[in-house]
Amino acid sequence: MTPCKLLSLSGFLIGSMLMCSCSSYDLICNMSIGSVQSPILHQNNCAYPGLTSLPDGGMLVAYACPGGVIGTQISTDNGLTWVPNTPVPVNGPASLTLLPDGEIFLSTSVTSASGIGTPAFSIGTISKGGALSWSGLSLINVLGWTHGCWAMSPVISLQNGRLLWPVWCYSSSLSGWPGSSLVLISDDGGSSWGQQVVVGNGSADKMDYDEAALAAYPNGDVVMIMRQSNNFDADEYGSWWRSLSKDDGNSWSVPVEVADTGVVGHPAITILNSGALVLLSRYHVSGTGSTGFATSWDEGQHFSRFRDLGFDASGTGDVYDAMAVRPDGTIGVATVHSNPGGKSTNVDYRTLVNQCPLVNAPAASLLAGAKSCSAFAHPSTSSP
Repeated sequence: MTPCKLLSLSGFLIGSMLMCSCSSYDLICNMSIGSVQSPILHQNNCAYPGLTSLPDGGMLVAYACPGGVIGTQISTDNGLTWVPNTPVPVNGPASLTLLPDGEIFLSTSVTSASGIGTPAFSIGTISKGGALSWSGLSLINVLGWTHGCWAMSPVISLQNGRLLWPVWCYSSSLSGWPGSSLVLISDDGGSSWGQQVVVGNGSADKMDYDEAALAAYPNGDVVMIMRQSNNFDADEYGSWWRSLSKDDGNSWSVPVEVADTGVVGHPAITILNSGALVLLSRYHVSGTGSTGFATSWDEGQHFSRFRDLGFDASGTGDVYDAMAVRPDGTIGVATVHSNPGGKSTNVDYRTLVNQCPLVNAPAASLLAGAKSCSAFAHPSTSSP
């Protein structure tokens, strides 16, 4: 793999090759693909999946389908088979979170006829017989953003009970640019969301931040990985940016670029008990928007090389993905891919397992070079 984008000026070519080898990527241990691989829904037109573990050890998947409905299915055999359950009558994406009280927070967005988005949610409960029921849809008015906000990623719950909800918003109608990544905060279990914090300010930074995902560490640190997808020549297909909060989401560090997968997509992140932060998203390899995953052992400051999840063949492409940690410590993955011709999609399930040693972070001195190169690491130049 050639991980670094070399300077185009011939006079600097040799020096660039020597200075920007990024070999430290190979020192960061990545997750491995597990043995469970199963179809959830094939030859349909559904997208935008959500995935969560359930209190009894099962798995719940949700996905947005034509006709204004979010379909759901449950697996009780570790993802080997899936059984349809109660749909949600919403025309919007699906993200799922299991709350501490056992209820399920379904995050979505409703878009008006004029293209203005509004974050919304529904609360799900499961009967003893396994049937889902969903509350009416609650819409959240995010003040100050005149051209809409969208919620595409799961809510997270902190140790103190606070809920953080990543959304992105527009304040200009100029081709939907620039976008800003925000966090909405609830301290009453989701009843109200009056507090908002801007994490990535697109207007101030001259960036286009949009979809983002959150993960909370046991030490209280909260990491946001956001997609930055402007059309500047220097970053034509976007990249991944990171911000950190050490005060329960009240304030955030200045976003910095941490990875580039060639063509970025919707991020999904999760943290394992071992401390691994796993990022799953679109991954550009051999001209195809495949699905790739990488692992960080320093709270998202550096990631391993992205590895292909093994879904895509000729004519297919990654659409959207979701992850959830299972009770046994493995990661469940729900991914949506387009079929050849782009006229239908498949929803599939995979697992990721941690086969890394407990101590995985390379020495800071070894990562110093990789950090300067990581913003220019393009896995699209060769196979993973």
